[in-house]
Amino acid sequence: MPKKTWPIKHQAVETAAAEALEIRPAKVLATPDTVSSIAMNAAATPPGKDVLADLASTILGDSGSSAALDALMEATRYISEVRLLTLLKDSLLLVQKSDYEGATQKALEALRVNEKCGTAWHILAVCREKAGDIKSAFTCFEAALQLEEDNTGIANDLGRLAYQLDMHTQAEKLFRYVLGKNPDDFEVANNLASCLREVSRFEEAIALLTPFLEKDPSNGTLWNTLGTVVNAKGDLPTALLFFDEAVKFVPDDPKPWHNRGLILGALGEIDAAIHSLEAGIKRMVSPAQIEAAELAMAFCYFCKGDLMPGYRYYAARKGLHSLEGMKYITDVPALDLSQSLTGKSVFVTTEQGLGDEILFGTVLPDLLAEMGPEGHLTLAVERRLVPLYARSFPQATVIAHGTGKINGITVRHFPGMDTTRAYDGFVMLGDLLPRYRPNAQAFPRQKSFLTPDPARVAHWKAELDKLGPEPKIGLLWKSLVQHSRRDRYYSPFESWAPILRTPGAVFVNLQYGDVSEELRQAEREGLSIWNPPGIDLKQDLDDLAALCAAMDLIMGPSNATSNIAASVGTPIWILSPSNSWPTMGTDYYPWYGSARIFLTPTPGEWTPALEDMRQALIREVAAPVQALSSDDIRRQFQGVERALLMRDWAEAETQARALLRHVPDHIGAWQALATALDRQDRIPQALDAYQTALKHQPDSLDIAADLAQLAFRIGLYDMAERFYGLIVQRDPGHLMAVNYYAAALREQSKFDQAITLLQAYLSDYPKQSALWDTLGTILLAQGDADTALIFFNEAISLDNSLPARFNRACLWIEKGLLAEALPELELCLDRFSEPGNLRSVELSMAYAHLGLGNLQAGWQAYAARHMTGTPKEVHFDLPTGPLKPEEIAGKRLLLLAEQGLGDEVMFGTLVPDIIEKLGNGVLTLAVEKRLVPLFARAFPKARVLPHHTESRDGVITRSVPGLSGDSVDGWALMGDFLPLLRGDLEAFANKAPVFVPDPARVAFWKGELARQGSGPKVGLLWKSLISHSRRDRFYPPFESLAPLLGRKDLVLVNLQYGETVSEQIAAKAQGARFYTPPIDLLNDLGELSALCAALDVVIGPANASTQIAAATGVPTWFVMTPGSWTQLGSDHCPWYANARVFVTEEGQWGSLMQRVSEEIK
Repeated sequence: MPKKTWPIKHQAVETAAAEALEIRPAKVLATPDTVSSIAMNAAATPPGKDVLADLASTILGDSGSSAALDALMEATRYISEVRLLTLLKDSLLLVQKSDYEGATQKALEALRVNEKCGTAWHILAVCREKAGDIKSAFTCFEAALQLEEDNTGIANDLGRLAYQLDMHTQAEKLFRYVLGKNPDDFEVANNLASCLREVSRFEEAIALLTPFLEKDPSNGTLWNTLGTVVNAKGDLPTALLFFDEAVKFVPDDPKPWHNRGLILGALGEIDAAIHSLEAGIKRMVSPAQIEAAELAMAFCYFCKGDLMPGYRYYAARKGLHSLEGMKYITDVPALDLSQSLTGKSVFVTTEQGLGDEILFGTVLPDLLAEMGPEGHLTLAVERRLVPLYARSFPQATVIAHGTGKINGITVRHFPGMDTTRAYDGFVMLGDLLPRYRPNAQAFPRQKSFLTPDPARVAHWKAELDKLGPEPKIGLLWKSLVQHSRRDRYYSPFESWAPILRTPGAVFVNLQYGDVSEELRQAEREGLSIWNPPGIDLKQDLDDLAALCAAMDLIMGPSNATSNIAASVGTPIWILSPSNSWPTMGTDYYPWYGSARIFLTPTPGEWTPALEDMRQALIREVAAPVQALSSDDIRRQFQGVERALLMRDWAEAETQARALLRHVPDHIGAWQALATALDRQDRIPQALDAYQTALKHQPDSLDIAADLAQLAFRIGLYDMAERFYGLIVQRDPGHLMAVNYYAAALREQSKFDQAITLLQAYLSDYPKQSALWDTLGTILLAQGDADTALIFFNEAISLDNSLPARFNRACLWIEKGLLAEALPELELCLDRFSEPGNLRSVELSMAYAHLGLGNLQAGWQAYAARHMTGTPKEVHFDLPTGPLKPEEIAGKRLLLLAEQGLGDEVMFGTLVPDIIEKLGNGVLTLAVEKRLVPLFARAFPKARVLPHHTESRDGVITRSVPGLSGDSVDGWALMGDFLPLLRGDLEAFANKAPVFVPDPARVAFWKGELARQGSGPKVGLLWKSLISHSRRDRFYPPFESLAPLLGRKDLVLVNLQYGETVSEQIAAKAQGARFYTPPIDLLNDLGELSALCAALDVVIGPANASTQIAAATGVPTWFVMTPGSWTQLGSDHCPWYANARVFVTEEGQWGSLMQRVSEEIK
C-alpha cells in the first residue's frame, strides 16, 4: 500500500482555525529541557520492538516512513536560520539511519536555537515515537500542532498516538479534524472508524466506512477494519465474511489472516482457525505480530485438547515485542526442566493476571510432591495473594513480586527475594504446565488447594447467617477491564435478573470495582443483593477467600474472584462462551473439582446458558419457598411500620426488603424502604425506591411529594420542579408544594417564572410567610438585595419566620453588615433542629465572627464546615485515627487538606507552623492531586500524596490511596490547626511564600512574556467555572475589565481557566495586548505557579488561581464583595504578605476596576 505524504504548513499562524481550536489538546506546553528529561529517562524501545503493533486496531500511518521523512526534509527548505537548518537536517539523516537517540539530541539542540519552530518539534516527535517513547512523542506532536495548526499530518500522527494511549475522545476529534480537511482520505477514515470501534460506537464506524468501500470495493484494508468493527459488535459470522474479502484483496497482508483466524476459533472451527493463523504468521515481519498470532495458535490447540503443541506456542506469552511483554529480572538461572526436581531449591514466579496466578497455581501441589521434603520452594506472587499462599504452603517461602517500567519495558522483579539462599533454578509457573498437565486426563480436579483464614471464615458465616437460613449465592458478572471486544465475554448485568428473582436464595455481591449503578438497578427492580460491608473486594483478597469459603455457591464468569473461590473449594458455576481455552478440549472445567461450566451455544447469546443455570439453582440449591398469605403479608408490614415508628431505620429497611422479596409490588413496603434509606442518608438508593413506589402507584401525591423533596435536597432541581409541578397541578392548594416549586425554579435561574407563580399565590394567600420568604430569596438571587430585604421583613412581620430571619442575616453578611447579622443567627441557632439548617447557621456565624475579627469565636463555629449529621458530611476512610492538634509533637502525622482547591492552598500557609510543632515527627501531606507537585517542592522533607474523594451510596468519603497504616500515627485536617496557630491577626505576620516554582520555568515564562511587549505584565481572572446567578455576583463581569483592557502600556495575561474564547475575541477587538498562555490553566498548577512568578501582578477574585499566585509570593490583588470572612476583620488579606484587597460597593465592578487600573503604575 502506498504511504501517505502529508501536506506541510511551513509557517506558524497567529490564530487557529475554528476546527483547530476544537481539537487543540488540553496540555500542550513543552520545552526542549522538559522533553529532554523525559526522552532521556524513558528508554528507547529494544531493537525490533514494534510498539504500535495491534492487529485488530488497524491504525494506518507511519510518521517515519520515507515519504513522511521526505516531506519533513522539504519543510526545512523554508528555514533560513543556518544553525537551525543544519541541526534539523542532521537529525533527519540520523532518523533515516534508525539512530533515534542521536536524532533526538540534534532535534533538542535545534529547539534550543528556536523553541517555536514547529518543524523541530515535529522531527523530535518522530524521533521519540520511533524510539518507543510514546508519551514524550505525544507531547512533542502536541507542541508541533499548536505551532502548525493547519498541518493535518501532525494532527493525524497525534491522533494515532492518542489512540495508542487509549485517549479515544481526543483521537476522534483529531481524526475528524483531518478528515474534514481531507474528506477522500481512506486512511484517515480507517483510523476514525477504528477509534469509534474502541468506544463501542459501531454503527457510526460502519456508516463511515461504507461509502469508501462503495467507492473502492477492492480496498482490503477497509474490509479488514470493517471486520474488526463487526467483530467487536458481536456479529462473528458477518465479520468472517469481511475478513474473507480482505484476504482476497490484500492476500499478503497478515492482519486479515490473523483476524480471520481469531473469528474461526471463536466460532469453533479450530482447524480452519489454525490454518488461517499459520497463513498470517508466514506473512508477518513484526515480532509483535508473530507473538500475538502464536498465542492465538496456543489457545486453538488448547481448545482442541492437543495440549503439548499448545504449550509450545504458549511460550509466545514471554515475548517482549508487544506492549504487554514482560521481562523477569533475576540472576537465578533458568530451571532445567529436563531433570528431576527432587531435593531442588526452586524459585517460581506466578505470571499473567491475577486469575492466572490462581489457575496455574493448581500445579504447585504437584511441584512440591516432586521436590519432596528435601527440596525448597520460593514462590513469588502478587502482593495481595501473599497471605493466602503463605498459609496454604507453610513449607514454602512466599514473597511478593513487583511490576514496573525500566527502559520502556514492563519488568517484574522480586524485592523480597532471599539473596543468601542457593537456588537450582528459576521458572515461570506456566512453564510447569507441560510437566504436570500434558493432557486433560492429567488434571486431578482437586477440590481445593488454598486455605482461607478459619477465623475469618467463621466471621463471614456468622454475618451471612444474619441474612436468613436460605443458601448464600455469590454473584459476579464482569471484568474491570472494559473494552468493546472484551465485553462480549461477560454477560450484561440485566441478563442476570431472572436468576436474581429465584426465591429461596440470598444473593451476595462479590463483584469488585464500582457496582453502585448495578446494585441500584437491582433495587429499582425489587431485586435484593447484599453488599458485604468492611471488605474491599478488589484488594482484600485473603478476606475475600474467607468470604468465598463461607458461601454455598458462586456464579459468574471466570475471573480472579471465581478462581479464588474455586481454589478454596467453594462450588463455582462458571458462565463461559463456547470454545473457551481453559476447558482444554473437555466439556467441563478441569482445573478445579468444585467447578461446573455453563456454555453459551452462540457467542453473545447468554439467555440459554443463564436459564440452564437458573433451573439448576432451583433444582439443586435454592430452599423451597411457600407463598405468603394475606395475613402473613399484613403482619410483616406491621413490623415494618413498627420499626419506622421507633425510628429504627436499619430494621425498617431489613423488614421492608424481606417483605418485598415475597411481594415485589407492595407499595407501602417501597415507601417504607425509601423513607428508611433516606433517613440513613443513602440518597441514591432512596431516590430509586421512591421512584419505584411511584411507578407502582403513579397517582400518589404523597409519594410524589417525598420524591420531590428528596430530589430538591440533593440538588436534582429539574426533577424536583417536575414533581412539584405535578403536585400543584393536581392540588393547587398544596402551598408547601407551591413554595418548593418556586424554589426549584429559582435554583435553575428561572426567576421570572418563579416570581409570576408566587405573585399569583400571594394575591390569594397574602399571610403565607413562607411564600414571602421564598420570593425574597429569588430577588436576592437576581442581585436585588434591597427588594429582597423588603420581602424578608414582610415574612418576619407575619409570624416571626425563622427561615426569613436566617435569609435576612445572610443578606446582611453579603452587604458587610456583620454585626447586624449575628443576633439573628444566634436566634436561629437556638430554635433550628434539623442538622442541615443548624450547620448552615453555624457556618454563617463563623463567617460573621471571622469577618468582624472575632477569631476565637469564629474558628469555634467554623467546625460546622464539616456538615456533621448531613449528607454533605465527609467521612474519612483512613487506616488510623484522628490526632488533636495539641498532641502532634514527635508523631508521624497525616495532614489532610480540605474544602475546595483554593482553601487547600490558603490553609496550606499553616504547614510550616505545623512542621515546627511536629518537632522530630514526620509529616505526610495529602492534597488534591493537581497540587501534589507544588506541595512536594515546597516541603521536600514531607511525603506528599494525593487524596481521593468519592460518593459511596450517597456517603462522601475521602481516602489517601497508597497510604499504609504502619506509616502514620494519626491524622488531622489543616483547618483543625486554625484556632491553635492563627488565634489572632498577629499570628499571620511575617509569613514567607509557601510555594517555590521551578526556576527554569519561571525564567522561561519571563522570556516568553518579554516577547509579548514592554510594560507591566498583569495576570487577569474574572469568573468561576461554576456559574449561576447567586454565585456570579461575587465575580466581576468581563466587561468591567474595560479600564484594564484599554491600557496599551500593559501586557495582559489570561490566567482564567475554562472556556475563554469569547473573552479573548472581545479583548482583541478592544485592541488589548491579551496573551493566552498555551498551558492547561485548570490542571497544570505547577506550571501556573511558575507563570504567575513571572508576572508583575495578578488581579482577580479569590479562587484557586489567585490563591496559588499569592502563595507563590506574587503581588496579588483580590477583588471582592463586602463582608469576606477571609479578611478576618482587617482591611487587607492576612494570609499573604504580598496581597491587597479591593472591595466593590453594591456590585459596582466597573468603578472598582478603574481604581485597580489607577494603582498599576
